[in-house]
Amino acid sequence: MFYGILRIRWNAVRRHHRLLNRFSLITFFAHTLLIKLNLLALGWTYVETNVPQELLVSCLALAQCGALTYAWMRLDVMSLRGRSPSVESDETTAAPRAG
Repeated sequence: MFYGILRIRWNAVRRHHRLLNRFSLITFFAHTLLIKLNLLALGWTYVETNVPQELLVSCLALAQCGALTYAWMRLDVMSLRGRSPSVESDETTAAPRAG
């Protein structure tokens, strides 16, 4: 979870450094807020949850952190390309011009 603090020198980690770093940031700063929002959305309070409910809320928050990381990575890729997703899909479906 605290990947940003560690210095890991594995090639697999180097390859996915940006993804791991962003997932660590999102998880560190957002997991508590996401857990509270999930409890609110499900109509539960923290005091009255049992172990299966806590496990469900924790797994849901972890999945949401993964989804937020994926969205952040996609936004970064689109901004680096300078294109919107609709432009990208139009270019792949366009027929080549004769010329």
